Amino acid sequence: MEPALTLAQEFVLLASDGATHKWRKPMRSYLHTYAAGAVLIELLAKEAIRIGEKGKLEVVRAGYRDDEAGQWMIRKLSGAKPATLKKWVQRLYSRSRERSELFEAVARPLIRNGDLREERHRVMLVFSAKRYVPSDASKDRIVRRIRAELLESGPVDHCQESGHNFYPAWSCS
Repeated sequence: MEPALTLAQEFVLLASDGATHKWRKPMRSYLHTYAAGAVLIELLAKEAIRIGEKGKLEVVRAGYRDDEAGQWMIRKLSGAKPATLKKWVQRLYSRSRERSELFEAVARPLIRNGDLREERHRVMLVFSAKRYVPSDASKDRIVRRIRAELLESGPVDHCQESGHNFYPAWSCS
């Protein structure tokens, strides 16, 4: 069975695809920020964090170990002054070093598993940059799962397909 992908990893694979974005791929800062938002959403869904009083994020499970990016985010949330979800996304957007660290934590397992390939290239023949290219197999697997959810009658077995139980009402054994 293929390794389970987090919501942020699925987003990175689909958003990094050059064929999907024929005219223009999302800017790096946006891609990183959206991936950070997906990490926060997944942590909320897995009940590792919650929205507490006054709308501030609170860590519920400090010992979260499901994925590297989630662990990174839990460490940041634990060591910082409480803030709302909106403030956290704004903070990560404005702090490129933190945003890049989190994005690397999302991408690293994908690169290790061969789902994503990192390419180095030059911008205007001067600046060195990284480009991420998803494998066709991993991208197609995500698209098939989304299609099945939209077109199949009855519930799709999310535990089999994606490896995680993103919807708490459905239980995975």
